[in-house]
Amino acid sequence: MFCRMALMFILAVPCSLVAQARDQLFAKSYAVVIGINDYTHPKWPKLNYALKDAQGFSAFLREQGFEVIELYEDEATKSAILSSIEDKLVPRLTADDRVVVFFAGHGETRAVGSVDRGYLVP
Repeated sequence: MFCRMALMFILAVPCSLVAQARDQLFAKSYAVVIGINDYTHPKWPKLNYALKDAQGFSAFLREQGFEVIELYEDEATKSAILSSIEDKLVPRLTADDRVVVFFAGHGETRAVGSVDRGYLVP
């Protein structure tokens, strides 16, 4: 019985230390999660799992204590994405916070001079 309790204690201590360390690394955790399956422009074919991936990642982040701003499908316009970041998120940030931006949707690479640049397609 003592060995079993000692083993449970040995296993529980690292878990609690990890939780403490995670809580102390950042004052707050924020995320902007964007998912788009259906694009209105015919150039971009329908995606099957972008929305589901974004929703699943959002749920995971919430479980980890993140405050999440979600933009899905028609809500995920360029102006809405920029507004969510610039107007809703940035004013709340401190130097001790962390931010994750997750995008599931189409992207495109274009040559800019001699360099290829990647772009998100909202």
